[in-house]
Amino acid sequence: MIYQASGNSVLAEETQRMHKRLRPFRRRQLDVSGRLEQSMKEHEAILAAIEEGDADKAAELMRGHIYTLGNTYDQYLSALEEVPADDMGL
Repeated sequence: MIYQASGNSVLAEETQRMHKRLRPFRRRQLDVSGRLEQSMKEHEAILAAIEEGDADKAAELMRGHIYTLGNTYDQYLSALEEVPADDMGL
């Protein structure tokens, strides 16, 4: 499994647990137009900072990425609230 790359079984187990818990959220926030492409750019910037050995920059970029995820999910939920229940098949 890809989560075993660290060699730290506790970290690998926690990563798997978190990934499973966040899966529904991650999928929904990517429904927001343009979010997938932006998310990929954010990931690339984070990885570049890690590869450069710039932990402070990587941490700052990661915090920004997480903040953006929250805002995007809020936008997604707001859009759902604007759709009449009849249009959602309820």
